[in-house]
Amino acid sequence: MEQINHVPTGEVCLSDLEEEVAVISSFSNDLPISSPITSQVHLPDKLFDNLPDFLKSACQVFDTQIEKEVFLISALGVISGCLPQYRGIYDNSSVGANLYVFITAKAAAGKGAMKWAKELAKYIHDILKIESRLAEEEYRDLLDDFERNKRCKEPVTLDRPKIPKNKMLFVPANSSSSVILKVMADNGGSGIIFESEADTLSTTLNQDWGNFSDILRKAFHHETLSQLRIGNNQFNEIDEPFLSVILSGTPKQVIKLIPNIENGLFSRFCFFSFDYDLGWKDVFKENPYGSFNNAFRFFGEGLTDLYLKLSQRQNQILFDFSAEQKKIFNQTFAIWQQELFDRNGDDVVATARRLGLIDFRIAMILSMLRTIGDDSISGEIICSDIDFENAISIANVLKTHSLTIFDGYSNENIDLKQNNYLVKASQVEKAKEMRDSGHTFRQIAMEVLGDVKKQSTIVNWLVN
Repeated sequence: MEQINHVPTGEVCLSDLEEEVAVISSFSNDLPISSPITSQVHLPDKLFDNLPDFLKSACQVFDTQIEKEVFLISALGVISGCLPQYRGIYDNSSVGANLYVFITAKAAAGKGAMKWAKELAKYIHDILKIESRLAEEEYRDLLDDFERNKRCKEPVTLDRPKIPKNKMLFVPANSSSSVILKVMADNGGSGIIFESEADTLSTTLNQDWGNFSDILRKAFHHETLSQLRIGNNQFNEIDEPFLSVILSGTPKQVIKLIPNIENGLFSRFCFFSFDYDLGWKDVFKENPYGSFNNAFRFFGEGLTDLYLKLSQRQNQILFDFSAEQKKIFNQTFAIWQQELFDRNGDDVVATARRLGLIDFRIAMILSMLRTIGDDSISGEIICSDIDFENAISIANVLKTHSLTIFDGYSNENIDLKQNNYLVKASQVEKAKEMRDSGHTFRQIAMEVLGDVKKQSTIVNWLVN
């Protein structure tokens, strides 16, 4: 297998990198236990200078630090869903680059830069929709031929055509769980949920037909997804889902979507939070590209070329760290895990451990973006030291921002009895446990809902 080690200019040596990692960690390591953390912790300027050219140029379109940061974190989320046939081995499992991202700030604080991250993948989405439309037109022609053949006196010689797949990259957040699975299955098990108002997803998850929180949790680790709909006997199964999620919303919308830390979704998300910048932005300032629309059409073409090149591969590209990088990685995350445990106890250990996987995936993305314009990609990509450092820098800031969000849970003082979403989630979980133990729907309805007449609701939860 051919090995590619992309070495950008400005490369760092690993002896220096260990010192860099120690400095990167020092901010949060020096915090007293349970001390509050401000969300105004920024990505270092050095990071933007050392990004792959594709991301570096895209970030330079923006004027303010916050806009650059919001765009970069959002873009990593979007790009993570556009890298087919690309894998790494993490904790003995094959993983894709998929990320879950949540940009959070007060209303009108400046989250708008994330919408341009979606534009990066617009062409890919359009290409898949055009393919679907052409396939649908061909299907209708073949179906007409089949129906005419059936009406003839001669024996039917044509097979009924198969309904074509409806491909799309972006999956609407207000879809039912069955639609989510159907769309992902049609697109080879992959998809991106991008929603600028997290309430849209929260509202969907609170509906009987839309509760796919378990899908989000499983898909993060590429665990098999399956669902049987009794009404039409439809069975959907995805052996290895590759889902990316990019959301934005206010701090309260975070808690509405993820009611508590134990929910399991919290530790799977990269959180980036920030406060108001009261400086007035020049809304008429000219852009070298003419407009952001033009700029991100240009960048979108670059990502589309990479996506198509990866899609057409017969064999996967394997990403890996160097031996020395693995050593530093393990040392760093052992320190961070202990730090988070000392500060907040068991509740954030899962966050520390999944942050390791998130860091690995960020390094995957940065390394692949280095190959844009390189037609000789094949075999194995070994992370450059500079992208290893970039990923650690980003992960450290995400860690700090996760602690900011974590502190918000205790400050919010949620009344569990009044939180319908939490109550329902607990009821569904208990219903599943009882069903697995052999209880009837009638028995479960009486135990969980206190009314045997509500067994149809239990059936809806567990079967439909």
